[in-house]
Amino acid sequence: MKEHHECFLQIIRSQGFDVDRVIVDGAGALGNLEGKLSAPVRVVGPRTHVPEAEAYIGVIKQRLRCLEAALPYGLTKRLIPHAVYFVSACLNIVLKPGQTISSREAFLGIKCDAKLDLRAEFGEYCQVHVSPDNNAKNTSALRTVGALAVGPFHNNRGTYHFYGLRSCKFFKGDRWSNLPMPDL
Repeated sequence: MKEHHECFLQIIRSQGFDVDRVIVDGAGALGNLEGKLSAPVRVVGPRTHVPEAEAYIGVIKQRLRCLEAALPYGLTKRLIPHAVYFVSACLNIVLKPGQTISSREAFLGIKCDAKLDLRAEFGEYCQVHVSPDNNAKNTSALRTVGALAVGPFHNNRGTYHFYGLRSCKFFKGDRWSNLPMPDL
């Protein structure tokens, strides 16, 4: 676990940010990180919380409940992590008090482009264009597949992550048609 946290700290530092401390809950494996990372680790006591983190987690939970209430179907266990990521990514696009650029732009150096990054809503039904195998252009292979949009890939092409309804697998696509949700 230490290697994963250290890798994450390196990613943050590579973006030009300084990590002056890591604050963790003493319960579980995170409490054992004290003295093992390249940044000072501050462990909070039992039944103690980090107010900033708790408030932000509360906002994510609220937005996740709103997202789930707006969907015409229930979230499956496979979609929940993608929904949390989508909500977090959307929150990072919005300016917070005192900011002149969004958190996403500050960290990734990429401005939000609504025409690329917000082309589909989470869970929206889409027919995604897929390329048939290059050697089999004249076949009856599917050229589009039914899928649910799960969020942007954050590149300059407008690529999105999708969940294939037949394959039950996640994949990326650049071209699709947003369609009304079929009756379930």
